[in-house]
Amino acid sequence: MATVTFTDDPMAEARAIIAALSLLLQEYQRPEQAAPPARGYCKYDESGNLRKLTVTLGDEK
Repeated sequence: MATVTFTDDPMAEARAIIAALSLLLQEYQRPEQAAPPARGYCKYDESGNLRKLTVTLGDEK
């Protein structure tokens, strides 16, 4: 599980998420088969700033 605290700087938030995911991927060996499908959902506040990012792996709907 990862926790990201969002600010009012969407570019900094996106870069932080990319950096965190890149570090996580470096900790694992490359899988022999393809990863399961994933879905991402973004939730924004009234000002259009990203406040929540939820990623679901697998066939969950």
